[in-house]
Amino acid sequence: MKQRFEHSAEERLREQYIFDHPVRAVPTRRYHIRKACRAFCQAFPNDSILNHTHSTEWATAWRLQLVGITPGSRMKLLWGLFGWWKWLFEKRVIDDNVLDLVSCERLGIEEMAPLVLRCNLQRMSADHISNLDSISDGSRQAYHLWLKRFNVFINRLPAGASVQGGRLNLSEETLNGWFRHICQKYTRTTVLDATNVLSAFFDALTRNGVLDDNPLERLRQAFPVGKRLGIAYALASEDREASLASLARPPMFSSPLADKLIGFLNLKHAVGCRYAHGYTVLRDFDRFLADEGKDGPITSPLLTRWHSSRPDLSASTHRGRWCVMRQFCLYLQRYQPETYIPDPLLGRYPTPCLKPHIVQPETMRVLLDAVPSVAPGSRFALRPHTYKALLTLLYTTGLRISEALALRIVDVEFDTRLLVIHESKFGKSRIVPFADGMLIVLREYHRIRQNILGDADGDAPFFITQYGGHYSRHSVYTVWQCLLRAADLDAGRGQRPRIHDLRHSFATLRLLAWYREGADVEAKLPMLSTYLGHSSVGATQRYLTILPEIRQAAIEKFHRYGGSLIFSKGGSHELT
Repeated sequence: MKQRFEHSAEERLREQYIFDHPVRAVPTRRYHIRKACRAFCQAFPNDSILNHTHSTEWATAWRLQLVGITPGSRMKLLWGLFGWWKWLFEKRVIDDNVLDLVSCERLGIEEMAPLVLRCNLQRMSADHISNLDSISDGSRQAYHLWLKRFNVFINRLPAGASVQGGRLNLSEETLNGWFRHICQKYTRTTVLDATNVLSAFFDALTRNGVLDDNPLERLRQAFPVGKRLGIAYALASEDREASLASLARPPMFSSPLADKLIGFLNLKHAVGCRYAHGYTVLRDFDRFLADEGKDGPITSPLLTRWHSSRPDLSASTHRGRWCVMRQFCLYLQRYQPETYIPDPLLGRYPTPCLKPHIVQPETMRVLLDAVPSVAPGSRFALRPHTYKALLTLLYTTGLRISEALALRIVDVEFDTRLLVIHESKFGKSRIVPFADGMLIVLREYHRIRQNILGDADGDAPFFITQYGGHYSRHSVYTVWQCLLRAADLDAGRGQRPRIHDLRHSFATLRLLAWYREGADVEAKLPMLSTYLGHSSVGATQRYLTILPEIRQAAIEKFHRYGGSLIFSKGGSHELT
């Protein structure tokens, strides 16, 4: 039950507010608030204005008591009330501040439809926003704005939403009306932002027991094709059910071999294979079978037709598809002995090897110096610092891009100079030490991150976006290509350094450093293989490019240890 205020309590709270805000404009502020309260008492003699913080129904009678002053002066009185009520709301003396949801300018000047907060979400919204640690001030303001608009919308409706016993009852019609309202008024990008804000708010209400579940997340899981934006436009459409049905996930496989394809995929997952590429190949083969209407066993002519149906693919892709199909046929032969098993040699094609570009330290410095101009912090101040630290980490540790982007705050151990990599390629985890120089870079980035975003939970992303999530590989690839263009290193597809070439560069330059140090390279290679997360030294050798410097260092080492055993005709062997 809401607290009732007497005139004495109103005056006490008013003076306390003035006392807590010792500024030069105190006399003016006291005058505005007192005059606004006096006009309310004249219109409603036996009531306090603090009993009406949830409604603007009093505004018409209040304005009639102030007909002798200008509209601008009435607006200033309302602004004084707004500041006072905002302070009371923050002190949790009141749970409603209707002046935060309407325009004080319009309310003081013209007649407008009264707003009554029958289902007020202001307190829930404020608590939710205060618990958002990993967002910028701009994002916090955006959250506040969209939740205000949603609050006003549901309270303008005759019915559809209510709060009873601390639980929110939200009807489908209310959500449909809200999304119809914003989809007609705003762009798709803005609608997506609004949907993300509302979904995060519903998640918080679900965790607090105010909602049974998040209706937007429930719909997104049931109809995943269009994601949140698709759900928003489906709810805004006239035929809601048909629009949602169009977003339903199609069956994984639809050919006569669907059950066997699913069984094979489940087997791969059971033994620890993610098998994303294999799934794509199996889906393509399934569609081919469905189009062919083939209901018999897999034969050699059938596989030949499927193989030739994609002439647009590269030789290496064809080889990978053939290997997946051979594995599936071996599996299928257990159930259909007449299944044709393709010859593994038929899937081998001569493929041009993409030559890695070894990024030298001076080139890397040029790229890092270009980060502030390519990835400015105009919208998110942390962005240039993030890319600079991320690229430095990739270059000095040889991490895979997916491993670096998946790092959480708790995974970066500054005291021990260790990175904890979880569930990387082939489901392997490992610990990666880093150098003192990299420690300085990571600590400086973390300090800037805390200054901008404040302290965050250990599970929060270490390299964080303005929306509080992990960066995508696509975002990093885009910035990397812009950096190459800024440094005049973009020579076209296949001729420019890739982001993965930073991993090649780390391995190759590490090998060169060992040669120059006179280390036992053969003994060091298994250590490098473990550090990079490879299953064998053979996998690591693919990352080692023989630079002229490495060749020369190897020749010099051989000459020191074995050159004396080799003699040329007529004299000793000399290094040339």
